[in-house]
Amino acid sequence: MFAESEVISLVAKSEDRNNIIAGLCESIAKRIASMYKRAGGKPKVVLTGGVAKNIGVLKALENQINMSILTHELSSFTGAIGACIISTQT
Repeated sequence: MFAESEVISLVAKSEDRNNIIAGLCESIAKRIASMYKRAGGKPKVVLTGGVAKNIGVLKALENQINMSILTHELSSFTGAIGACIISTQT
């Protein structure tokens, strides 16, 4: 909700949309990087889920954790694929 109101405020102030988008990507990357570091982050990071297709978040996260991040063309489907595999195990 905070990000939404902040974006609306910036749009109303005629802030450049590219800057707004870059700020959102940076904010998401900082949050993910913080979780990664708290979990004892180790090399070989793979980004999954829909956000893996967002090049802005991917690049911002690589800068935050100072390493390349792996993705795959099916990265956005990993949760669904996992659910399918688990459902066949029961």
